[in-house]
Amino acid sequence: MPLEPRASLRATRGTSAGPPASRVIRTARQESASPAPLSAPRKLHLPVRLRLVLALLVVGLAVRWFVPRASAYWRLHDAATHLSDYAVCMVGSVGPELLWERPDDFWSMARRRLISSPPDARPFAACVPYAEAFADVVEHERAYQAKAGEFVEYQTTQAHAAPFSLGDLRISTARFAALVDDAWPLLSKSPRQLLRPSLHARSAPVSLELPEPVRGRGLPAANLGYAAVKALEDGYLMATGRDANLTAYWSRDRGQTWSQTNPEHLSRELRLGSCALAGSSTSFRLSASGDLLQLESWQQDQRGTSVALAPAEQRMLAFSCDAQAAVAIFADEARDLVTFRLCPAFNHCRDLPTPAALAGASPSSLRLSAARARGATILAVTHGGIVRVFSSRDDGRTWTPPVVAYDSSESRLADGDTPTRLLSLGGRVLLYSGAVPSRRDYAVLASDDLGASWRAP
Repeated sequence: MPLEPRASLRATRGTSAGPPASRVIRTARQESASPAPLSAPRKLHLPVRLRLVLALLVVGLAVRWFVPRASAYWRLHDAATHLSDYAVCMVGSVGPELLWERPDDFWSMARRRLISSPPDARPFAACVPYAEAFADVVEHERAYQAKAGEFVEYQTTQAHAAPFSLGDLRISTARFAALVDDAWPLLSKSPRQLLRPSLHARSAPVSLELPEPVRGRGLPAANLGYAAVKALEDGYLMATGRDANLTAYWSRDRGQTWSQTNPEHLSRELRLGSCALAGSSTSFRLSASGDLLQLESWQQDQRGTSVALAPAEQRMLAFSCDAQAAVAIFADEARDLVTFRLCPAFNHCRDLPTPAALAGASPSSLRLSAARARGATILAVTHGGIVRVFSSRDDGRTWTPPVVAYDSSESRLADGDTPTRLLSLGGRVLLYSGAVPSRRDYAVLASDDLGASWRAP
């Protein structure tokens, strides 16, 4: 019995259908020597997609770029309104564009407004609330509240001691310019289109551009107010002086140019050496009596009165007359004072009340001239290259505000060519400088409304 299992086992191995043992061993060796096949890599699954990250990054950058520009664009409108309100208050409706695009012209207009104001006026006080929008002018609030005569540019006799200047009023447009740059490209139009004042903004009256004098010829650089004038159809005929000093001039272009003519050809009324308007029955003549200068009033060929005008030692600065009265300006150099005298026809002379700006005037600091025309008294005051004209139609009881006829800072004329002398031609008044040996022509302006406005003849 024990032999049967072994015999059975051998029989079983001998009859097996499988491969031989040697082949099985080789196959196992080959399988162990060859590498195992690689499996496919597993995909990495992120919690957020990359395209979403990129989109969020782009949106963030866009927001970061847009928000400051949108904020600047919003603030730019407020800044434009503040700038416009200020500029309109300072110089008028043209102010906003000038302040932004041509600041030098803006401050020239501010100067024009300043020097045209009465000395006691406060031309910029109303602009203080608008100036407060600019942080750099808060410390200069006192300058905005100052009187016109307290500015150096006003050129008064106290100009050297003036505590303020236009430079104290200057504001900077740098903030507005920075907002314009920051708002780009959201700002698709010109910044000037944003410069619109608010409805409650106060506007200054626009100061008109000063006239440029024309070149005149023929008149000397001397006071010719004591003259006889006759209006012609195409001009004027004028005689000055008396006897051997009689000189005659004529003009055919309304007073711009003059030529000398033979005084013997003048009518008798022009050769009397009087201050008169031809055609008027009243005339005035100067005479001396002891230590007094006398003024005679004549009616036709009859002397009506002779009254004291001024001490003979005083120097006459100007003289003029019309059919109603004569006006004269004298320099009392001993006291460094100026005296203004008004002499109605056939009446006593008296001191002429003058504008407050001329109170205590000094002959060494001001150049003065006078004219009488159609019952009005006209005074021209020159200081620091600025010529102001005052006029009164009630013999000095009231005076008009000063009218700036000429400002050397706005003119192209050479230094020393400032028109300072008045000459009455009846209805027309000339403001001129007169010829000097160094030049034959000179500056001249004319007024046909008693000094209220000036233009080329």
